[in-house]
Amino acid sequence: MSTKAELLAGLRIRLNDQAATRWKDDELNAYLDDAARDYSKYFPRRRELQFETITGTQRYDVPDDLIDDYILDFTFIDNITSLQEVIPEKQQRRLQSNRFYEVVDQDIVLGFVPIGVYDVIVRYNAIHTMPDTGESTIPEEDEDLIYAYCMAAAWQRIGGNDAGLSRWTEGEKRDDSPIIPHYTRLWQRYSRLIEQKQAVPRTYKLSRVVGTWRN
Repeated sequence: MSTKAELLAGLRIRLNDQAATRWKDDELNAYLDDAARDYSKYFPRRRELQFETITGTQRYDVPDDLIDDYILDFTFIDNITSLQEVIPEKQQRRLQSNRFYEVVDQDIVLGFVPIGVYDVIVRYNAIHTMPDTGESTIPEEDEDLIYAYCMAAAWQRIGGNDAGLSRWTEGEKRDDSPIIPHYTRLWQRYSRLIEQKQAVPRTYKLSRVVGTWRN
């Protein structure tokens, strides 16, 4: 997986702007961040959070990088017997059972009060990271999506400036900028790449983080 600096350099080559005369680093870095967030909606990062319950506590912090409150599964493990129980989301509970969880604002709320200490494993969809230092979590085979998004966003800004400034005439506005169809085609290419990659079965590598539940 590539670093943000490597992705920025690759993006400049694709934009033919290695001298940074048209786009500044800050602007392109912002597009890289936006691209990682948008990519995460289609191909989220699979993460696993493991921690222990606190006796008598029903409310716990959600993971900071959780996408759309979507938890894949929520499992209790008895520390003594090692028996596992998958706790369902509230809408999937059995009849009026209180053995459920729900996500409310920034909390995971249990429908019951845990008695004793349990290990808990939460698997969930997470946002991909694009740190300023270190590697991003975007798989190398999907970096073409990041480039496609950034190129479309970059040219859209240029096209918008051109349409809003240089294409004005006295008494009327012209909307025939040749740049506009270019960035439109780039967004269409990005959408096609998303569809193509969604159609291909893929495996996910879980990453694990040790969390702390709030008392």
